[in-house]
Amino acid sequence: MVRIRTHNPYSFIAALLIGAMFAIGVSVWATSVGTNVSVTGTFDTGGNTTLGDASSDTVTLTASTTASNGAGFAGNTFIGDAATDNLTITSSSTIRNGFGLFGHTFVGDAATDDLTVTASTTVRSGFGF
Repeated sequence: MVRIRTHNPYSFIAALLIGAMFAIGVSVWATSVGTNVSVTGTFDTGGNTTLGDASSDTVTLTASTTASNGAGFAGNTFIGDAATDNLTITSSSTIRNGFGLFGHTFVGDAATDDLTVTASTTVRSGFGF
């Protein structure tokens, strides 16, 4: 039979506080990673996720990606890094500010395609049909 002395209630409180501090410390140690991590298989996170802690950090995705709830980009953004890269937009699109095209540009890929310009138009270097 084990007997627990209860003469000093501060002993119990001290033991409780030490246990709580140890549990919190182990919890923090278990969720903090200070080195590289490699995951094979599926990697899931719940809630908000932050990758990187400085603007000089880089996130590289080498797999195909899917954004199931839209994607937003703040600041300057580029797509592609070579003239041989292609961007295909299958959806209708709205551009709210300026839009520039450099190099050879074409609109449509069949004689049945239409181009409708609703705004006033300025041509600065010739125009041909």
